[in-house]
Amino acid sequence: MKSCKPFYRVTKLPLYDGIELHLVVADTLLQGVTYLDKRCPLDGKSLSTNNDMEHMVAFFVWTDDLKGYLVFSRARPVTVNVITHEVFHAMMRFMHFLEEEFSLDHQEPFAYLCGWINEWVFEQIIAEHKSRRASTKALSV
Repeated sequence: MKSCKPFYRVTKLPLYDGIELHLVVADTLLQGVTYLDKRCPLDGKSLSTNNDMEHMVAFFVWTDDLKGYLVFSRARPVTVNVITHEVFHAMMRFMHFLEEEFSLDHQEPFAYLCGWINEWVFEQIIAEHKSRRASTKALSV
């Protein structure tokens, strides 16, 4: 299969001033991390030194400058389970930063943010998939 350029999107979280969420979808996690290292170095540290990356399909990382990075690999299926798993990590990190305490009586902000991030990620991945299919069809004509 031909290698594709990593897909990159960024958004600001609604209601939470200053917090950014970055999304990268690449052929492999190493390609995604290398792309991130060049585009927006994470506090001067490279993520590409993580040796477990070949066994992972996705990950989330948070930086002290209020940015979260979700990275997914096309090498394996990016399932609802995988996306929701990583979005949960992102949501918990954001809420921890905002000093929100999770409890049975205080769930709604967590549920809202988890749903919003999931929807945004799915919209971006579906748009990227449609774009890749359209460009493949255009090339094969």
